[in-house]
Amino acid sequence: MYEIKIGQVLKRILKEQRRTLKEISKDTGIPYSTLHTWQENRQPKDILKAQRLAIHLGISLHELLFDQPDLKAQKTTEQIFGVKDEFFKGTFEIVVRRVE
Repeated sequence: MYEIKIGQVLKRILKEQRRTLKEISKDTGIPYSTLHTWQENRQPKDILKAQRLAIHLGISLHELLFDQPDLKAQKTTEQIFGVKDEFFKGTFEIVVRRVE
């Protein structure tokens, strides 16, 4: 079982980005009091707000909650496109045209 570390993550990101909880609240629409509660490392009651915050911060919900990368969400090129990474090496020309 993972330990909730949302408070540590929030503090670190706020420091790195030189932002305040009030700015984050204004940008996301999440009440300041909610963000402050999370910063005190209390478990989020509204997972949708936590997801909105994670998206705003550019991290996964898993990383926001547990301060660890979400290994299940990280996919390789081969998993996504069905080809090896070597396929994408080199120079490509992409042509876009309307066919109808």
